[in-house]
Amino acid sequence: MLTTSDIEGLIGPIILKQYAGRTLNSMSALELREALKDVPGSESLTISYAPSGNQIIHVGEKQVEVSPMASNEEIRAALQNPFVPTRNTKVMTNPIDRLKEKLAKAAGVGGRVAAKIESKADALIAREADLEAKADHAFAPHEAIADQASASLDEIEAAVNLLSNGGPPLHE
Repeated sequence: MLTTSDIEGLIGPIILKQYAGRTLNSMSALELREALKDVPGSESLTISYAPSGNQIIHVGEKQVEVSPMASNEEIRAALQNPFVPTRNTKVMTNPIDRLKEKLAKAAGVGGRVAAKIESKADALIAREADLEAKADHAFAPHEAIADQASASLDEIEAAVNLLSNGGPPLHE
């Protein structure tokens, strides 16, 4: 039969391998405020304790339960995107707060889609002058021929007007 010492001997290397290279995060509020200074509201960060012994990080209205093995990166990720779980954090949200967040995001969808479409239209408009210049260059020889033909027709019309004394056209 295995003793507690035997079990600890078997499990210890597994735990050490899983958390290799990581250290326990001491998580003083001052150190966390500094480490998470890029997270909005981190200047008011506070820490409390969960019944499980884990720490609860409070930033604004967000609360993240953090195991001792959580890295600052995991805590940052949990605070910035509470809908993406991390291994050592658990975001504690009120369902009403989640709804408010989602509705706030949803309210901006129309504007973001319109801005994307407008951006594409602006790109097309920006190409207009360049395309007009290319068309002018491509059709310049043809326009010269058309101008020459138009001038010839003007000369013929002037000659016909002279023959008819500039009067109204003759009926056939």
